Amino acid sequence: MIKHKFITGSYIFFISCLFSIIVSAQPVDIDWTPLNQIELESPALDLVTTPDGGLIFVLMSGKVVVYEKTTKGPLNQIPVDERYDRLTYAVETDTLILASSISNDLKSIQIDRVYDISVQGSPFLGPQDASVTIIVFDDYECQFCAKMEAVFSQLIAKFPKDVKVVVKQYPLRNHPNARQAALAVMAAHKQGKFWEYHSQLFVHQKELSIQKMDEIAENFDLDMTQFRKDVLSQDVLQQIVRDVREGQRIGVSGTPSIYLNGKEVKNRTFRGMSKLTEKELAK
Repeated sequence: MIKHKFITGSYIFFISCLFSIIVSAQPVDIDWTPLNQIELESPALDLVTTPDGGLIFVLMSGKVVVYEKTTKGPLNQIPVDERYDRLTYAVETDTLILASSISNDLKSIQIDRVYDISVQGSPFLGPQDASVTIIVFDDYECQFCAKMEAVFSQLIAKFPKDVKVVVKQYPLRNHPNARQAALAVMAAHKQGKFWEYHSQLFVHQKELSIQKMDEIAENFDLDMTQFRKDVLSQDVLQQIVRDVREGQRIGVSGTPSIYLNGKEVKNRTFRGMSKLTEKELAK
């Protein structure tokens, strides 16, 4: 009985101390800064944002108007039935879900962000005027990037007139040889051997070194003097810097990051990407 009282007393003392800490940690004031003000064309019935706050979905009578947080005008609008007066955003599936206070149904709308990604100067495989452009941000020490090569080959074989694959360099900091490999492959690109060199980097990704990269270049009969000069050139370096900055701008955080006609690909299987391609071609 004494033991029980001691535990109870200690527990109360602990809770009391914890409460004191929480109370003492409360801010004494707040600071605020106006960021943006958007003029709406009609009253908002409800609104929701994407997790990063980049997009704002405003439900109005008969439509959902989409805004970007950095702009004042609407980005797009989605027509919906006037009976819907509430909405929420499902993060895991990027889905808008609408509900009505006067009817017993829900409406789901898939949301796909479409990014404008520059491909200027980037090597590509397939027709230049292809209807479907697949952009991949690669790292030559990433095993998942290596596995995607077979999927891309299958897609080009299935859609030879409709698909092109564009490679952008995105060497990760935790891969010690990835940056040097990116420099080397873009130097090989200057001599018209990008895809051959690109493939061999993945074949030898577990043994990448400057010596191995030189060996690959020699096997393709590259002008080694020019190759080594290009590896160290500002031109090649700036191409990689542009690719990395482009990736950062659209939120790339790992590799491979894949975009099909500007939309991020989440199902990276051959079957999944084939369906996405067919959907784009049917538009």
